[in-house]
Amino acid sequence: MDAPSGDSIPRPMPDDTPPVPASSDATPAPDRWEWRKRRVKDFLLCLSLANLLFIQAWFGVLFQEDRGYFNQLPVSAVTLGALVMNILGLAVVLWLASGLVRRRGGRALLFVADVTLCLLLLAPLNFIRIHYIEFAGTKVLAMAKTPFAAIVGLVLIGVFVRWRRTWSRAARAIVAVLVPLAAFTFVQILWGFFHLAEREHPPVGPHPAMLHSAAPDQPRVVWIIFDELDRRVLFDARPDVVALPEFDRLRREALDATNSFAPAGTTIFSMPALTIGRSPAAVSPVSASDAKLLWQDDGKETTWATASNVFTRARSLELNSAIVGWYLPYDRVLASSANQIDWIPSSAEEQARAPDLLGSMFNQIGTIAPFLHVRRLSVQRIGWLLERSVAAAADTNFHLLFLHLPPPHKPGIFEPETGRLTAYNFSTVRGYLNNLLLADRVLGQLRRAIKQSGAGDRTWILVSSDHWWRESHFFDGRTDTRVPFILKAPRDSRGLTYGAAFNTVVSQGLILAILRREVRDHAEAAAWLDRHHVAPPKGYAGNGKPL
Repeated sequence: MDAPSGDSIPRPMPDDTPPVPASSDATPAPDRWEWRKRRVKDFLLCLSLANLLFIQAWFGVLFQEDRGYFNQLPVSAVTLGALVMNILGLAVVLWLASGLVRRRGGRALLFVADVTLCLLLLAPLNFIRIHYIEFAGTKVLAMAKTPFAAIVGLVLIGVFVRWRRTWSRAARAIVAVLVPLAAFTFVQILWGFFHLAEREHPPVGPHPAMLHSAAPDQPRVVWIIFDELDRRVLFDARPDVVALPEFDRLRREALDATNSFAPAGTTIFSMPALTIGRSPAAVSPVSASDAKLLWQDDGKETTWATASNVFTRARSLELNSAIVGWYLPYDRVLASSANQIDWIPSSAEEQARAPDLLGSMFNQIGTIAPFLHVRRLSVQRIGWLLERSVAAAADTNFHLLFLHLPPPHKPGIFEPETGRLTAYNFSTVRGYLNNLLLADRVLGQLRRAIKQSGAGDRTWILVSSDHWWRESHFFDGRTDTRVPFILKAPRDSRGLTYGAAFNTVVSQGLILAILRREVRDHAEAAAWLDRHHVAPPKGYAGNGKPL
C-alpha cells in the first residue's frame, strides 16, 4: 500500500534499453527482477491488509463463540466462499492501487496513500476494542465529545502530519508482520470447507399441533417484553419532549407495579427465568439449540429445552401458544414447547452471513464498518420482527402470545420526525429515547390489532422488560434497576398502583393463573402477587447476574 519516497521508487526502463531476447534462457534485467519482487511483496502486504480489514467477518464465521447459539444461519459453503472472494478481491484492488502509487509517485498521492493505510488499520483496532478490551462504543462516543478528546485529536493529527512517513512505515511493518495471519485464515477456511457438517445447526423439530378445543370465552394473554425498558426513564425521569401516549394510557388503565425487578441484568439470564419461573445462578450454551441452567434455589442443573416452561404448561391446559422474539434461538430451544415460533438474531451477533452468495459478500464488506453495518441490519430485521408481532397479536388461535421485542435496546434506529427506521443515529441517549418512541408506537399497533381481531374483550396484556437501561448513566448520571410491570385486564380499566417490591420471575405463574380463570381483574392480580411474592434479587453483579 505504501510507496517509498525519493530514489527508492522503481523507475520504468528508459527507451534506449536493449530489448530482452525472446529465447527461453533469457534473464530479465536486474531492475526488472527487483520490480517483480517488489510487486510480489506488495501483494503479500495487500493480502495481509485485506485479511485485517475482514477480521470481524472471518472471526465471527471461523471461530463461532457459544457454539453458534446466537446465530440463526449456520456457516455454509456460501459463507466461506464469500470470505475467500472478498479477501482476495480486496487484496487485488489494494495491490492495483499500490501499483498506481508506485508508477505515479508525487507528494499528494504519497500523502493520500499514507493516510489511507493508517486509517484502514482502525478497522482491526476497533475489532480488538470490541472483543478484547471490551471498551463499549458508547464510552468511545462519550469521550469523543469531551474537550480533552478534541485536544488529543488535534495533537495526534499534528504528530501524524509532522512524522507521516514514520507512522506509515510503522503501519506497513505491522501489516508485514501479520502476513502469516492471512495464511492462517485461509487454512481455517479450507478446514471449514471439510467440516461443514459439524457447523450445521440441528434441524428444528415439528412444533406441537394446534389445539382448537378452548372455549370461545377462554382468557388470552399477550405478554410483551420490551428489551431494556427502564421503569424510571419510562415514567419518572422521562424528558417532557418525549411523549409516550400508549404507555401512559396503558398505565392509567392497568395494574401498575412501581417496584418490580427483573430476575437478572442480562437477557441470557432473564429470559429462561421468566419463561420457566426460576432464577438461574449460571447460564451457558451447550449447543446451538440449548443452554445449561444452574438453579439458585437448589444448585441443580438442567437445560432450557428440557425444563417445564410456561408454554408446555399452557399446552397441558389444551391452549395454543406462539413466540416472536429476537437474540435467543427460541425456534430451536423451545421447538417442542410452542405451536409457532419466529425469531431473529441480534445484528451484532450475526453480521457476516446471508442465505445467498451476494448477500454474504455484502454483509462481510459491511463488517469493516460495524458501527454502521449493525444498524443497517437492525433496520431490516427489526422491521420484519415487528410486522410478525402485530400479525400474531391479531391471530385469535393463540391463547398465549410471548413477544420479546428489541426496542428500546440499542442501536437507536427510530427517526421520530419521519416515523421511519434509520441506520444513521449514533447518539446513545437520543437513540434510546427515540427507540422508546418506537416501542410506544408498537404497543399501540399491538393493542389495535388485538381490538380489530375481535378478541379484545378476553385478552390480557402484560408489559415488562428483561432488564433496565444499563447505560442510563449517560442520560442523567443515575441507574435504577427497576423494570416496568403493567398488567391490563380485558374488562377492567380501573387503574391500580401496586407498590410492593417483587421479582418478575413470578410472571409465568400469574399468566397461568389468568389462563385458568383464577385471576379475573386487577384487584385479584394484586392479591395473587401478594400470595406468591418472590423477593427481588439482592443485587446484580457487574455482568448482570443476580447476587
